[in-house]
Amino acid sequence: MNMCAMKLPGRRLPPLKPVVLALLAAQAGPALAQPVPTQLPVRNATAPINATVGAAIGTPTNPVLPVTQQASATNRAVVEWASFNVGSAARVDFAQPNAQSVLLNRVVGGSGNSQIYGSLTANGRIFIVNPFGVYFGGTSQVNVGSLIASSLDLTPAMFIDNYQGFLTSPAIDLTGSGQFGVQTASDTAANKITAAQGGSVALVGGGFVSAGGNIDAPGGRISLTVAPAVRLVPVGQSGFVDMLVTTPGASGSATVGGVLNASSALAGTQGGQIIVQAPNVTTYFGEPGFSVLSADGPAGGGTITLGDNTTRAINVEPGSILRADATDNGNGGSIAARATFDSVPVSTGPIARSTFGVAEVYGTLQARGGPNGGNGGRIETSGTAVSTSLTIPGQVGTQVLAATLDARARAATGTAGTWTLDPFDVTITNAATIGVNGSFQPTGPGANVRAADIAAALDAGTSVEISTGTAGVGSAAGDITLAGQTAIVRSTGAAPTTLTLRAHGNVTMAAGSSIGVGEGVVGPFNVNLFSDLDGNGSGVVSLVGATITTVGGNVALSGGLDPATGF
Repeated sequence: MNMCAMKLPGRRLPPLKPVVLALLAAQAGPALAQPVPTQLPVRNATAPINATVGAAIGTPTNPVLPVTQQASATNRAVVEWASFNVGSAARVDFAQPNAQSVLLNRVVGGSGNSQIYGSLTANGRIFIVNPFGVYFGGTSQVNVGSLIASSLDLTPAMFIDNYQGFLTSPAIDLTGSGQFGVQTASDTAANKITAAQGGSVALVGGGFVSAGGNIDAPGGRISLTVAPAVRLVPVGQSGFVDMLVTTPGASGSATVGGVLNASSALAGTQGGQIIVQAPNVTTYFGEPGFSVLSADGPAGGGTITLGDNTTRAINVEPGSILRADATDNGNGGSIAARATFDSVPVSTGPIARSTFGVAEVYGTLQARGGPNGGNGGRIETSGTAVSTSLTIPGQVGTQVLAATLDARARAATGTAGTWTLDPFDVTITNAATIGVNGSFQPTGPGANVRAADIAAALDAGTSVEISTGTAGVGSAAGDITLAGQTAIVRSTGAAPTTLTLRAHGNVTMAAGSSIGVGEGVVGPFNVNLFSDLDGNGSGVVSLVGATITTVGGNVALSGGLDPATGF
């Protein structure tokens, strides 16, 4: 782990970003007092469809509410609730025809958010839909085939005509306002949501999603999504539920402060998927929790994806761990942090921060090949502006936040994986960007990449590729510049690795800059400098008083649409 990212005595991590503070304020929505320990859900007067709600059983101090779903042509059922609250000593048991069954619990009473402090069990797919939000408290225990919890409601086409749309359509459409969301408490020692092997856990909010505690979907998918509208598709004969954002949002936050575990332990299987999709995404470390996102698997790592081309900000805070390793014999998985929202006008004037996405990545990201065979995986940090290291001046001393990235092949016969940085203009220097008020404050598209961060990845057996976006984004030209007197030095390791600088504009190594190897390097080190990937003839590769050295590696200087031919 990157030790400079740990919370040390007498030192403070940067304050929570405004999006996180806004999220915490939003959680104070229409929440009610914590339900009494014996509280059970209260059914609405409308008769259930393809299901029965029995009388409470168990004991007065530990009541159990049985809900039985009947088999039907599509094995879908609906229960409307006036309230869906479960006290810490209470339990709701869902008995369903099979793992592919879907039972919708729709709260229509308008009585505030659903608060779940007790237990839910089911053998199939459970949907909990409450437009006022869903909260899983610190004592909650959920064991289901798959779980969908949403503050988005069904679209009218889904519930008119006695829910015929929901009961018969292949896809299930949800929509709603951006005010409320879904939250799981940050107590990782107690509360837990567990899906079956290959199942899904999806938390869907119109305004926010906050995941603390423990969420497990071994070999399956964990999704945290903030958007005004989504489509859910229960998949075939599995218990899996696929999801597509049909209307992206312009605001809202997804925050991870606990453990998201999509790893699989079954021999011959790969890790699952973790997807966090929202306009603002944060994984944090320290109070009120910490983030571990894991998609390991014996036969290969899975995938972890934060953000997309609608994401305005990603912050992987120091101490956060994202891991998609092969644990036996297989290739490393893939990890991507993408804040590639772009509405920057073509202009040389000041650029508004709201017009471009910013990716800040200071945690530990691992996508390693298996120890008994396999290649390294892929790590991507993309944004219209990107920071992977940040210097924060302080009264006690200067703190440097820096990402640790490792996509090595751990087996001797494996090939190194790749760390890809994909901003617009890039400058590589010896120093990290200096923070303003404890945070990265870019004034436009682009990135300052610290040479030491590139060297650290190469030393770990990970190839590095830096590529720029097309020109014409604000004042960006899509150039990559290795600043004067800056050195990228691979200092150790035997595995072959490659450094690729791939620019839509120019690649420039300024006077006194160098790319090379130290005395401890045994394996070959390849260097590729590619310009003019637009193919318009305007980009060049320029070395001015600069040097490149390798250990039996190749050096390629080229350009054009196909660097192999130069055209």
